[in-house]
Amino acid sequence: TYLGADDYDAPMAPFMKSAPGTDGNRLREVPRADLDTYLAYDVHYTLRLHPLLRERMVEEGSIELHDKILIPVANALRDMELRGIKVDIPYLHELNKKLQDEEEQLTRSLRREAAVFGVTDFNPGSPIQVGKLLYGNMGLRPMPGGTGTDKVMLSWLENPVADQVSEYRRAQKLRATYVEGMLRRADSRGRVPADFKLHGTATGRLACS
Repeated sequence: TYLGADDYDAPMAPFMKSAPGTDGNRLREVPRADLDTYLAYDVHYTLRLHPLLRERMVEEGSIELHDKILIPVANALRDMELRGIKVDIPYLHELNKKLQDEEEQLTRSLRREAAVFGVTDFNPGSPIQVGKLLYGNMGLRPMPGGTGTDKVMLSWLENPVADQVSEYRRAQKLRATYVEGMLRRADSRGRVPADFKLHGTATGRLACS
């Protein structure tokens, strides 16, 4: 818009999106020459934009907001990110074991229930098997309009087996997404280096990834 720059970030596009089953982007996979070129242009164009955009902020009357609020807040967030969020590592390991035990207990219970209806090696983590058990083998009547196994549908069924499936999913998601997710991200200080986004929400609240 201002400098007639070409799409110098185009080679980066395939690496900026999260790969299935991974956390975050794939910048470590970018060829070094492409990465160096991208970073150099990023710095170059940012430096050239600075006087142009600063002049525009003066004209718009937003320079005081930028200098006295946004920049100090950005610096504070930088310090927070570098410091990281302290997490209780021993407690997370303890909670992880507790949730694993809960998953195993629910799996055993659900397999006993499934065996009553002639189903062997039941996997409560498989939506297909859950659907076959509830609607096929057990003959439960689904909510009008579908035979899904999402949280709303399982709650609507008001059945002990469906309730146990919901409990299994809750424990599994809590363990895999949050507990193990925190443990994977914590550094040697027991802190999670977060990325706070000042403009990440429409309501003005901080977003964090």
